[in-house]
Amino acid sequence: GDEGRRRAGGKVVMSGGVAGADGVGRGASMVEFESLDDAVRGAQGAPNLAFGGSVEVLQELERRG
Repeated sequence: GDEGRRRAGGKVVMSGGVAGADGVGRGASMVEFESLDDAVRGAQGAPNLAFGGSVEVLQELERRG
C-alpha cells in the first residue's frame, strides 16, 4: 500500500536507463535528496539493477497539516 503518502511523478531507474514512473509505490524506503535528479543518480547505484531489478524514485508531496 501507499501508507497514506501522496506522491508526485517520478522516475524508474533500470540497468538500461531511466523511464517515467506511474506513481504507484511498490514498497518504500524514504531517503531525502536535494532534487529528483540527485535521487535518480543515487538509485543508479542500487545493487539489484545488475539482476534486472529497478528502483522507483518518487517525490513525496508536501504533507497537509
